Amino acid sequence: MRSWPLGKTKTAHVVCMSAGLALLAGCGLWITEPPAPPSGLTATQGDHDEVIELTWDADPAAEGYRLERAESQDGPFTTLAHTSDTSYQDDDIEPGRYYWYRVGACGAPEADCGDPSLPVRGHAGEEPEDPEEPEDPDEFAASQGTYDDRIRLTWQAQPHATSYNILRAEEIQGPYEEIAEGLVGTSYDDIDGADNELVRCHGYWYILEVCRAQACTDLPYSLEGWRGTRVEGEQVQGLTASVYDYPDRIRLTWDPLPGTYEYTIFRGTDDNKIGTSTEPEYDDIHDEADNPLETPDLYRYWVRAEGYPDGACEPSDLSEPADGRVSPHPGTPEDVSVSAGPSRLTISWKKGNSVLPPTHYRVFRAPEYDGDYVFIAEVTYPTDSYTDEEPSSGERYWYRVNAVNDRGESDRSPPKEEPPAEERRP
Repeated sequence: MRSWPLGKTKTAHVVCMSAGLALLAGCGLWITEPPAPPSGLTATQGDHDEVIELTWDADPAAEGYRLERAESQDGPFTTLAHTSDTSYQDDDIEPGRYYWYRVGACGAPEADCGDPSLPVRGHAGEEPEDPEEPEDPDEFAASQGTYDDRIRLTWQAQPHATSYNILRAEEIQGPYEEIAEGLVGTSYDDIDGADNELVRCHGYWYILEVCRAQACTDLPYSLEGWRGTRVEGEQVQGLTASVYDYPDRIRLTWDPLPGTYEYTIFRGTDDNKIGTSTEPEYDDIHDEADNPLETPDLYRYWVRAEGYPDGACEPSDLSEPADGRVSPHPGTPEDVSVSAGPSRLTISWKKGNSVLPPTHYRVFRAPEYDGDYVFIAEVTYPTDSYTDEEPSSGERYWYRVNAVNDRGESDRSPPKEEPPAEERRP
């Protein structure tokens, strides 16, 4: 029997039963596939001082194995040994140095070998001071929250690959199911849809199979990806609450936590939810009817970062608590307006929001916007207007109002100008 290689993957066998003129009539031809690359190749990582131990899974179709070694991941690889075993001890090495190995299955101990496995790295003795890292750490990558409707898988083209398959599992340990086969590019989008539901923020695990002419083998690791953002971190940090800074609210701020859909705010107890915020801040605003705040009461707050509202993302732990107080001062008057009548100007306003009301208001006037505002009147609460009968004809004026109680006074309202002459009432 004679054999010879057909290209790189197949072997043709010709058997001749007789000689002479009967040669062609007595010869048969068939083609066989060399064994697939062995799986499970491992190399010890400093387990021994002067030897690197290699093991791999047995292949029932193989009669032997060819082991190759290189000093870098990209080679060149040279034959280290032919063996019929599924293990080998490489003692022709220098301790404290990395070596790369791959193994191919053979139809006979030293012939008809198929493509080699993907390379693995090993060393003996101490870890090298300058570890040789793979040239491309993103050989296989999955998006993690980059897209809301898909998980994108990308990889580097593998030597001699003809196509790729993708396997997916919901846990790292599997079971894995094939979701795509025969891919010829170097990327794949695992898209959420009615026939392929991907729970938002749930982690999915992927394996890439590299197919060559005769068989497919996986990359020696799996990786996780997910659609939609999810909380990164165990706890919201930096929560602060204002103390006496605002007469109508307690302002909360905290450090943003990446991957958060929204924040939940708790007050008084760590299960009393009072609101949510999509930003790392929140105003707990006094409302006499629906949300009364008292002074000088101390209010305690917690914040939790949430994932998406479908419950797929685990929330963070509660932040450390922060205490705040609302100011007892009255709120700054709002909606100040000025109307003109014969020889007079009427200033009106609305009460500002605050925990404690004012006892009276103070009115200030100036001849220009940023001029020197002088006090001209005091008005007892709840009166909310004042008529100024002193302006000189032909002059223009600006007004400001603030509120006062026995605990202090508010800021002055923004300057408000009297209306132009064409808008005045006769």
